[in-house]
Amino acid sequence: MDSGQYSLSIMMFLGLLLISSSGAVKLTVVNNCSFRVWPGVQPNGGHNVLLNGGFALNPSEAKSVDIGATYWTGRVWARTGCDFDLATGRGGCKTGDCAGLLACNGLGGATPATLAQLTLNNRDGLSSYSVSVVDGFNLPVMVTPAGGKGQCTPAGCSSRALVTGGGCPRELRVVSAAGETVACNSACRAFGLDVFCCTNAFGSREACQPTLYSLWFKKECPGANTFAHDDPAADFTCSAPAEMRLTFCP
Repeated sequence: MDSGQYSLSIMMFLGLLLISSSGAVKLTVVNNCSFRVWPGVQPNGGHNVLLNGGFALNPSEAKSVDIGATYWTGRVWARTGCDFDLATGRGGCKTGDCAGLLACNGLGGATPATLAQLTLNNRDGLSSYSVSVVDGFNLPVMVTPAGGKGQCTPAGCSSRALVTGGGCPRELRVVSAAGETVACNSACRAFGLDVFCCTNAFGSREACQPTLYSLWFKKECPGANTFAHDDPAADFTCSAPAEMRLTFCP
């Protein structure tokens, strides 16, 4: 092989290496709360369960998993007020519980819970993300992509008033046996009416309109989806982020 062919081979190898790594992304979950939380991770159908689907995070602790260039889509939420037997991995949580398991293993969490919804490496290296309080709120969370291109804007809800300080409307409050407000229901979950749930006659985008409750959520969480047919501008897309970072209690 002459020097010209050798140089060309090296360039092709480096080009393939760059292409194979260009879509690599790391998912990092951070606990910025002053108390322990138990994140839950649920993949959408056909995608891998990450981090056993659930784990504990102490204050100021973070946990990461490399997605690589794999297409992955799913949701992440926080569980609070949990008590688990570490030997069996069984117990329960005041909010976000997944069938009493520490490792949710693909199961979803009980509502109300603030949801971060992610689609990583969908196509052409694009990742989309949003935060939803459509099913209620239990902890503030922000999603922040790093190292990407495009509309890589942080998304989520940083308001703590929804739970702490009695900020949640009284009729939506979820109160523990000890009398503390631990979460804020959606109006759909609280009342079960079509107008709040965007079902039946209110099932279309035209008929499903903001209510006093969803507008209240929007005031507290302008960067989150607050009802079933909320403004799609609350969904963000970032090209080839190196990291997708979820922070509880930002």
